[in-house]
Amino acid sequence: MNLQEKSDAEILAIVDPMMDNIVSSSIDFDYEAHIRDFSDRIKTHISKEGFQKVCEECQADLGLFEGRDLVRIFRRPDSIAVIWTQNFSKCSGDYVAEMVVKEENDTIKIDHISIF
Repeated sequence: MNLQEKSDAEILAIVDPMMDNIVSSSIDFDYEAHIRDFSDRIKTHISKEGFQKVCEECQADLGLFEGRDLVRIFRRPDSIAVIWTQNFSKCSGDYVAEMVVKEENDTIKIDHISIF
């Protein structure tokens, strides 16, 4: 599977469900669901306790995730970066949601995720 050869629609069909899972598992404080699409590398960077703390702080400060809109898909030699605007229930304005995916063991995995 060559990600760089996929159309934007094909890439979104892969990453949108992954981002939906990130959002819902963050709201539900479900660590196992949250990391299910993570690469082996990124799994080493977030503990269950760290995940819990980030979710609590995010919900307290920003509220729950609301709509997101695609900004752009970036094709790199070994990965794809997808950028969205992300809205929250407690604050106005746009935040940036970024996801980097890559192929790992013949599957697509999240290798970086950030919302800021």
